[in-house]
Parts: sequence; C-alpha cells; structure tokens
Amino acid sequence: RLERVRQRAFSRYTMTPPPQVEVPPQAEVPTPTPTGVHPAPLELFASAQLGDWHAYRVVRGGSLAESRSTAMVWISAATAGSVTRAVRGRVDATGEERTGRSQEFPRAGLALEVLTGDGPAGWTLTEVAVSDDVRVVGGRSFRCKKVSYASADPLFPTKRTRTELWLSAEVPAGGLVAQREVQELDALRFEITQDLIGFGTAPGPSTASITAAWPGRSAANPN
Repeated sequence: RLERVRQRAFSRYTMTPPPQVEVPPQAEVPTPTPTGVHPAPLELFASAQLGDWHAYRVVRGGSLAESRSTAMVWISAATAGSVTRAVRGRVDATGEERTGRSQEFPRAGLALEVLTGDGPAGWTLTEVAVSDDVRVVGGRSFRCKKVSYASADPLFPTKRTRTELWLSAEVPAGGLVAQREVQELDALRFEITQDLIGFGTAPGPSTASITAAWPGRSAANPN
C-alpha cells in the first residue's frame, strides 16, 4: 500500500494551493535530534479549548486518478494536560462521509512525529528543517513555521517521501495552514496537498456545509 495510514486523519485531502506572499529567503535550520524525536516548532494545543476546529480541502493526484475531499478536525475533549481531537470528512465526488480515529495530544512537549501521525504509524523522520514563512489563505496572511522533512515507510523501504508543512498558532485545533507531500516508488508518483478552508473556536459546521459555502466562507471570517 503506497499511501500511509495516519492516526490524525482517515485519508489525505486538498485543493490547489493558495498564492503565497513573497518573503525574503531564509536558511532552514535542522532541528536537533538527540533522541530521534523532533520537537514541534509550536505548542499548538497549549491553549486549545473544547469545540476549537479547523477544516481543510485535500487533493490526491499523481499516478492514480485525482480525488478531492473536505475534512474537519475539532477538539472533542480537554483536560489540564492534554486534548483529544476528532476528525471527519466528506468525499466530494460521492458525498460519502467518514469518521476518522480520534487522537490525543499533549498541551506541552508536542513532538512533530505525534502531530503528523508518523510516529504512531512507525515512520521515521529525517532531514527536518524549520523556517519562518508567510502563507495566504482566503485573502488573509498567516505567519507560519514551515517544516520540511523526509520520511521512511517501514513497509516500503525504497519509497521516497518529502513533506512540506505550514503551521500557524492562529489556527485552532492543530495549526494546519497547508501541507504538500510527494511520494515516489519506482515509476509511481503521488502528490497529496492540504489547504485550510475555515476555522473557529465554536463547534464547527458540517463538512457538507463547508463544501457548499466555500469560497463564500473565508479563513479570515469563517463564521
């Protein structure tokens, strides 16, 4: 199986990446890895509250037919030390709704492997680099930590995977602004992108209503 199964979502999704604001190039500095676990660049769940949510579009393309979906994650439980995030999604072509597996995140000491779901899935991250960047979504600029890394699939040792991830403390329930991942195995190539389409700090709308309302809904004013 060429696409990873991650704890934090039942599948990968996105639409065409939004335009980016031009920013001066900055050198990417590898994150120290004394124990093989990489600290996340932001504590994205430190102040998370029950009902925080964000939604995103996902596009899968490459060697197989393209597919598009909409997904939403939200904080379904919260304690002083951790939060639980639930996920559900909708396949655009069929309207089929799916519920993903909930995942627990610490409020402090968040690891990149936990945030991405790679650690629980047995993937190994290498060549991790973090830099400052700006990403524009729905006319709003988000100051982000851009994280790039390579990852190794324990089931397919020869598969090459590269990921770019844009995270912002402004986005509740995990910080996702955008993600781009490319997987290559022999002659096969897959690209999976995710882009933010809405967020809020109250219970989120259904994924069907998000799909129907966008682009009328903006990330700057999701309600």
